[in-house]
Amino acid sequence: HLNDFDALWTQLKAQKMTMDDELKCVFLSCALPTSWDTFCTVVSNSPPNGKLIYNDIRRALLNEEIHWNLWLHLMVEMHIMYMRLIITRTNK
Repeated sequence: HLNDFDALWTQLKAQKMTMDDELKCVFLSCALPTSWDTFCTVVSNSPPNGKLIYNDIRRALLNEEIHWNLWLHLMVEMHIMYMRLIITRTNK
């Protein structure tokens, strides 16, 4: 999603459209799926020095995605272990 957004932003810049970093953050927030609404609200209400910085938002977004991917991986592993336990008990 971020790569597509950055590519689109580069195309806008190539058309000589100049927009500041804060506006880029707003556009990114609007481009995200509704499942990211809470993230957008938290990030937009807590910028350092009261100004949104795209690289900070991008970094926070990637960190959040990594966090959820790790959580999902952990849940899958726990489910596999649970299923193995059930199978083992059933086969006894």
